[in-house]
Amino acid sequence: GVATVIQFIIMAVQKERNERLAEFGTDLGIWMAKAARYQTAASNVKPWPWTDLD
Repeated sequence: GVATVIQFIIMAVQKERNERLAEFGTDLGIWMAKAARYQTAASNVKPWPWTDLD
């Protein structure tokens, strides 16, 4: 949520998105999906830091 608010403010001020923050959001989504699959036993692939982030 914090990253979303920061990105919104940046876009309101600069009229363009922050690429590093957008990439962070993508990485966070990948990690959350991997963690949820592992915790529900839908996958044996452990999330980062035990495996690469992708």
